[in-house]
Amino acid sequence: MNPLEPFLVFCDETCALVAKNEMPSEVYRVAISQEPNVAVAAAYREALASLAEQRARTLSYMVPGKDSRGRWMPVYDEGSTDEVAGLAGEIDATKDKIKSIANDIIEVIELSGGMESRHLFVKRSELRDRIKAASDHAANEAQKALRQNPGMALAQVQELPDVKSAYEAMETAKVELEPMLAVLLEKVEKRRAIYEKYE
Repeated sequence: MNPLEPFLVFCDETCALVAKNEMPSEVYRVAISQEPNVAVAAAYREALASLAEQRARTLSYMVPGKDSRGRWMPVYDEGSTDEVAGLAGEIDATKDKIKSIANDIIEVIELSGGMESRHLFVKRSELRDRIKAASDHAANEAQKALRQNPGMALAQVQELPDVKSAYEAMETAKVELEPMLAVLLEKVEKRRAIYEKYE
């Protein structure tokens, strides 16, 4: 099975649902129709169609001829050498384009772990929210302790058990989640660079 097939099938199904206006909600329909994967899949399909058309055009230059043994076989018309050579160059360029797009699709699949673009952004938001929640919790605990102990210095407040555990939890969240977030952001940027080729 072609490793690109699940990707292409998903994109085809997405386009069909958008065209039929059968998406669950308008917001979801618009979001999925802007899915960059669809543009990449469309470029791949267009390149395949172009290759098929170029190959069909080469057949128009063929005429019946005889080989050295006198057997009939298809040969290119003698006057069409330049045109056939030009078509051969176009075919080679289109094959290279198809290979490049296929490599981009494979890279997108690998970068996203098979997820759609919006799932990567949801995951990014989740990680950011978890870091922010831990930070907000630590700040809230410090403010609460300052209100309960108005004369206490900030350094002393930070040593109170609730405040100290909240700051430790914040640091743990940052140590665990920030590297995951950095990797995710790097993947998002690499995908964005690929998608920009097809805008």
